[in-house]
Amino acid sequence: MSGTLPNTTTRTYNPNVRVGNWNEEICLDEDRLKDFLDKQQSGTLLIQRTQKLMHTMLEKTERQEGETVIYGGNVILVNPGREGIKSEDRQIREMPRELLAGRKSTSISINVDEWPVGGLETLVQEPLALSGAPDAEVSCVRNTFKIVAPGRTANEPLRYGDKFAMQSLLGQGEISKGMFVFSDRQRLGANNTANRKMGGVSPLQLTPVEADSNIPYGAFFTVESYDPLLRMEHEGLPVPKNQGVLLKHCSTGQHVAVLDNSVNRTPFGHELSIGAKTYKNSHKAERDNNYWIFQ
Repeated sequence: MSGTLPNTTTRTYNPNVRVGNWNEEICLDEDRLKDFLDKQQSGTLLIQRTQKLMHTMLEKTERQEGETVIYGGNVILVNPGREGIKSEDRQIREMPRELLAGRKSTSISINVDEWPVGGLETLVQEPLALSGAPDAEVSCVRNTFKIVAPGRTANEPLRYGDKFAMQSLLGQGEISKGMFVFSDRQRLGANNTANRKMGGVSPLQLTPVEADSNIPYGAFFTVESYDPLLRMEHEGLPVPKNQGVLLKHCSTGQHVAVLDNSVNRTPFGHELSIGAKTYKNSHKAERDNNYWIFQ
């Protein structure tokens, strides 16, 4: 039989041959690129929103100078925490774990999970959570609050027993609302996930208030001396800075506190919960969870 056999090694196809759903894949890639460019132009990419969140919250602020707290002044509120027991002694190391762990100093700070697509106007439509941030050295929008009260003039000293509110610097000059530190009463049958997570303690949060509206009663606090024996003597005296005091919530009658064993994961790190709860020791005196310092 004459003739040559066909070359079985000849390639019928090569890498340039398009097989399968190649047209659909090209369309999907083009849609992904178009969607990316649209989000980039509108500033709604995740990395852009994260950068905006950090830039807004960590913007530096100016604090009030002087030895006493005044109305209209910007302050940060710091809980001194407890250092804990650190020793190599065997008897010390066998003490209960809660005495060995201690608690770092924390400042009341705004806790925002992510920057919304609608920007600042969307962010301030709903209450924002507050938490205890461990870094209290630098004042920023997160941890700086202005001392205000109806009928009080700027530069007037804040006194023990005065009812006052703490307004956040978030969005000042950009939005028509004021953001105030607020806590609500515990209501029977209320279905609140945050309350259940905090063991029934009323959480501190930042609530929006319209510019022409009255400040809600749940946003008012008074300052008390941390020493129960000196509270009557301190009544009416100016509140000093850099000294331990108690912040009593007018609506609930509880004191602002840092909650132990309540670590929350936030974009700014691990932080503690803040709520309205009075911690007392065996002598019926408030514990260090309720101590606060105006700085």
